[in-house]
Amino acid sequence: MVALEEGSTLRDTHSPKQGLSESQGSNVNCFEQDVQVVPMQYTDFRRGADTFHRAFLNDSLMKYFAAADTAPFREARRKIGYYLMFNSGIRQRRMLTVNNGAAVMHYQGPGDVIYRSRWERAVLGILNKFQTKELKKRLKEYDQKGRAMVQDAFGEKVAGMYEVQAIATAPEAQGQGYGSALITTVTDLGDIEGHDVWLYTVDAYPFYEYLGFSMIRTALMGVDNPEWNGTPVTIRLMYRPAKGWGHSEEKVDIMTADSV
Repeated sequence: MVALEEGSTLRDTHSPKQGLSESQGSNVNCFEQDVQVVPMQYTDFRRGADTFHRAFLNDSLMKYFAAADTAPFREARRKIGYYLMFNSGIRQRRMLTVNNGAAVMHYQGPGDVIYRSRWERAVLGILNKFQTKELKKRLKEYDQKGRAMVQDAFGEKVAGMYEVQAIATAPEAQGQGYGSALITTVTDLGDIEGHDVWLYTVDAYPFYEYLGFSMIRTALMGVDNPEWNGTPVTIRLMYRPAKGWGHSEEKVDIMTADSV
């Protein structure tokens, strides 16, 4: 998923849906090879942060944010943000990886409760002090337009869905099925439990369409921003209904892919 700012995405440890345990893994046959998906460990932090950093260097939305992030220590601040995401995801058992951080995914499940520890709030507060006025404006724009798409498409039903919140594969590891294996792990959970899956993306929508997602809403970033000289950035809301014996007959109406 595109959203890499941790924001309000930390979850409570008492969630009824906990995904894979520390001793479990998931073997997924992608591109004619077995890819081992396992819970991320603290020893994977450094490689995982480097994976996210390099995987999104050319992402359109990240460029939109980076153009407004003129404060010092930008790369270090981003990696600290990734560490916070990894820490909370491991604590909630919502952080998966392939090959010790070569590919990483953070996801959320039905029934998860927002939670931040005291030290996480403190670190986030320090990071927020480095945000320029323009960066805060762009992050708020992203949050508002994303929420509007989700509300319009799903309404209250979103509480019963899985969300892929952040996923990245190191450039040298791409094309080996790592990302497909991570996504399939969550969609398989959704199929078994009867929960749909959704996510945001900007540039990678063909990848998600290949994996069975549909683009159901879009929103444009930077359209009326005089501080942005680039082309508008399109955020895409992707959706995949649960399939198989566990799915519910009541599904979200996604007949149109409207622009917000």
